[in-house]
Amino acid sequence: MSQSKHALKGDIITIRRGVAICQTQVSLFWMARVLDPNTKKYVVRSTKETARLKAGEVAEELAVELADAKKAIPKELGFNHQTSIQRTLRLSGGIRRNLGG
Repeated sequence: MSQSKHALKGDIITIRRGVAICQTQVSLFWMARVLDPNTKKYVVRSTKETARLKAGEVAEELAVELADAKKAIPKELGFNHQTSIQRTLRLSGGIRRNLGG
């Protein structure tokens, strides 16, 4: 039985918690697997490096970039949500608009 071309060449090498590198059967390049702290999901990217040590450094840089990335704004703080709350309050009589005069 032949292996899939997407199968790993060797073991997954853990750099630190949430950061690891591995290599597939068909690629010369190492892949970095980094845990995104914002989404709590793994991001898998090519390091474009053939040397294991350099691939580990690139994986660390990717982890720092993901940690520094801004978090997405929660829906409760978004413009559409706030306007729908104001519209609901206005229709229910909670907020009165000054119509001038």
